[in-house]
Amino acid sequence: MKIRKIIINKKGILLSEGIRIILAVIALVLLIYLAVQLSGLFIKKSAQEQAKGSMKRLIEEIRVIENGKKMEAQLFIESPNDWWIIAWPYKEDKRKPNQCKGNYCVCICPVPGKVDFGSTLLTFENSLDYCNNLGVCEDVNKKIKTIYESASTGDKFGDITKSILDFFGGETKNVPIDINKPLPIKIKLVDNEIHVIK
Repeated sequence: MKIRKIIINKKGILLSEGIRIILAVIALVLLIYLAVQLSGLFIKKSAQEQAKGSMKRLIEEIRVIENGKKMEAQLFIESPNDWWIIAWPYKEDKRKPNQCKGNYCVCICPVPGKVDFGSTLLTFENSLDYCNNLGVCEDVNKKIKTIYESASTGDKFGDITKSILDFFGGETKNVPIDINKPLPIKIKLVDNEIHVIK
């Protein structure tokens, strides 16, 4: 009888230890899931914070040009990657992001499709939604355009964009300028318009 009691006790010990191990694994999986979700929030916030810093430098140079203190300015926009600089109103579309209160504004927003799916498809149509949700925008006093001026931009996405627009006879004025690496930007006042040029 003693032998049988000891065997039952050992099985009871093994069963309770097994339940503890299963619960520990479940708790570990939940902690990993929460950590991934929280890091996703910080990465998005970090990209938005980077956009705010880049916008601050960009708008400072635009203000200098608007005020007539300089005719041309240059700067580098380093981040965030897979975002772009877009001028509003965009082409003939009179809508603007909610942050834009004046007639003209410039935004740094995620590239639609590229951020979500890693795609390099041109999807300008959703830019307004992305600018409203995550973008950073500033009003400007003069009409503003973003322009691809150089023959080769040095990065694949920019070259593809310019090639497609050139092939189909599209203009390279007021086309969003993508940020994928430190991006040299030139700002000029041309015919009473601010041109942000890549």
